[in-house]
Amino acid sequence: MKDTFVINFFARKSKSENDYCSIFIRVTLNKERKEFSSNYKILQSKWSQLNGHHIGFSAEAKIVNRGLGKIKMKLVDSYNELKFSEREITISQLFNVYNGVNKNGNRLNFLELFEEHNQRAFELLNIDYSKSTYLRFEIIKKHVLQFLTSIEKTDIEIKELNIEFLNNLEHFLKIEKSLSHNSSIKYIRIVMKIARLGLKLRIIDNDPFYGYKQHLKEVKREFLNEDELYALETKEFNNARLDSVRDVFVFCCYTGLSFIDAYNLSPQQIIRYPGGEYWINIYRQKTDGKSHIPLLPKAKEIVTKYKKSADLIQKSKVLPLQKNSKYNLNLKKIGALCGFTKTLSSHVARHTFATTVTLNNDVPLETVSSMLGHRNIRTTQIYAKVLDKKIGSDMKTLKKKLNQKLKLRN
Repeated sequence: MKDTFVINFFARKSKSENDYCSIFIRVTLNKERKEFSSNYKILQSKWSQLNGHHIGFSAEAKIVNRGLGKIKMKLVDSYNELKFSEREITISQLFNVYNGVNKNGNRLNFLELFEEHNQRAFELLNIDYSKSTYLRFEIIKKHVLQFLTSIEKTDIEIKELNIEFLNNLEHFLKIEKSLSHNSSIKYIRIVMKIARLGLKLRIIDNDPFYGYKQHLKEVKREFLNEDELYALETKEFNNARLDSVRDVFVFCCYTGLSFIDAYNLSPQQIIRYPGGEYWINIYRQKTDGKSHIPLLPKAKEIVTKYKKSADLIQKSKVLPLQKNSKYNLNLKKIGALCGFTKTLSSHVARHTFATTVTLNNDVPLETVSSMLGHRNIRTTQIYAKVLDKKIGSDMKTLKKKLNQKLKLRN
């Protein structure tokens, strides 16, 4: 009996972008049918439903049509491979071969393995993974797909991965995606992690990236010194929004909270201890590390300022925070109005707490590490900047001790 084997390309309107459509493939094998996405999205006006291809001869049209052609060729090759050894073929068997699944049921294609990893991460959202971590997984998967498309591939077998692949991907991230060295390397590390799942699943026998060297560059961590922090605290703005953004930033300078932890801070997380002292008790969203932070007078003053805000009471929030993008935009305006050459950000506030507010005032590194919610004190050592004022103070103490010893000898 002759098989009925048909491959069609068709478009579906994008839910998020009205003018765009996503290209799908429909495979019909005898009485079975399966549809899947090609991962291409184009303008609806550029799609020919009759001919099943991107209209025109633009660079995009060539990439899309070439990619669709490769998908079709791979489906036909998968069908022919099965037809050679099997009398009757099911659509499930066809897609197993197409997706590179071996006899043990393990996937051989890298993006397939990546997708499975991200699906598991999604299922473990807010359990083992934060939303930001999951989104990073999705972003680098998208970058890898775009990289493969640029070299005219829709996927790559795990056994084909090697150091050259990583070097080319790193070049793509830095040149085509305009990412910094450190951002590129952090994404590369995720790719390496996914590939090494192949070892655990016994898809491959050796680490394809063994010997690959990558290092993060040391980043200059900006912070405000005492004079700059005071200037910011006392600066008068003729704008209520800038005034509230400044207050949030100063609050973070005296608590060390990150943007997301400050954004989520609720009145229930500020606890009054016996003796009348107020403390912030939270689990950091990024690391899930526990942070117990005494509320310093300036931070307490800011909490009191917004305590009766009806909007914050309704939202069960402590601080009047905007979205991160708007917050950072307003911080840049504030920095300019204060005459700072440093670019203000959530990270600058956190670094200011670690250096100017705590370490520079003789708070032990271990204590600072605990308040910052770090799991490892080595992470805190990054913030341990020694300021000139601290060096001067320490040297004065040393001179006094040396003089006392000299007097005793005489």
